[in-house]
Amino acid sequence: MGPGIQKYIWLFFAAGLVCFSGAGCSPPPAVDVTEYVIKCGDILIEKDEFLEELDMKLAAYPYDIKKDPAEYNEMIMDLVLALTEQSQLLNAAAQMGIQVSDEEVDQAEKLLREDYPEDSFEQILLENALPYEFWKKKLKQSMIMEELIQRELREKVKITPEELVSFYDKVADEYKEEETGEGRTDLTESGSELVERLRREKSQDQYNEWIQKLKLDFPAEINKDAIAKFLIGKDKGHIND
Repeated sequence: MGPGIQKYIWLFFAAGLVCFSGAGCSPPPAVDVTEYVIKCGDILIEKDEFLEELDMKLAAYPYDIKKDPAEYNEMIMDLVLALTEQSQLLNAAAQMGIQVSDEEVDQAEKLLREDYPEDSFEQILLENALPYEFWKKKLKQSMIMEELIQRELREKVKITPEELVSFYDKVADEYKEEETGEGRTDLTESGSELVERLRREKSQDQYNEWIQKLKLDFPAEINKDAIAKFLIGKDKGHIND
């Protein structure tokens, strides 16, 4: 399991999709659950799924966020953008034949649970009002997107010998350890680990360009009428392009 999956649960919390201590949960507006909100190829986010995502996101905000329509609507649009990008990544993965089996998801969950003694994993989900099935679904989606990024971005990053030497020296300075007789810091990371670390850093730098191209190749359709029903205040019913 890659580092992205190992850190998934914490990235998921940081993304604002779960309740934080002291945060209130405001119920999302009642809307028809049959209409789609976002569509990209065969990937479809219907209103019931959007409501589920919105409910989790609202949990990270003060209970009275609706008193500030501008902030509330900005939160809605941030969620739309995040789910649109997610849909495009999942559609791209499907078109490229990238799949993650239920057995692989179960194994990833098992490895994650090893870091949590006894029932502390369930306790975290409970304290954050995070339904297990919702978390499991997001874990599988995360694994699929991680595999796509690994295949189509990280593995295609080219690293020159000069870049590797420069990166080695940079990491050596960070460690601030005593130099060896060869004038290099005796790092605890192996050469392959350093290469993979440099590959991750370079892929992060190239991510924005890569994702913009992917979005052109896998365009998404956003149902503005459906989204407008979630907005409040004077901006309700109006969405900028």
